[in-house]
Amino acid sequence: MVQAYNFLASWQLFPEKSEFEYQLVPKSGNYKIESVQNGHALSFSHNWVNIENEAFYAQYSVIPNGMAQAFENPLLGNEVIAEINNGSS
Repeated sequence: MVQAYNFLASWQLFPEKSEFEYQLVPKSGNYKIESVQNGHALSFSHNWVNIENEAFYAQYSVIPNGMAQAFENPLLGNEVIAEINNGSS
C-alpha cells in the first residue's frame, strides 16, 4: 500500500475548473480515497450536489490486487479491477 500513499487524500471539486464529458456538471462535490482493512483495501467515497440542489453520496471499497472482484453495488457495475503499480520499477 506504500505506492498508494500519494493518492490517499480528500479533494474538493471546483466545477468551474473542471471538464465534464457528459455535461452533468455538479454544483459542488467532495472526494476521498483512504486505506482500509489494515492497508489491504482502498475506500472511495464521494458526495455531490447537482444543479437542482439534490444531494448524492456513493462509497465503495476495492482490494487493489489486479484481479476481478464483484462490485459492492451492482447498480453501478458488475465487477471491478484495481491495481497499484510501483512507480519505481
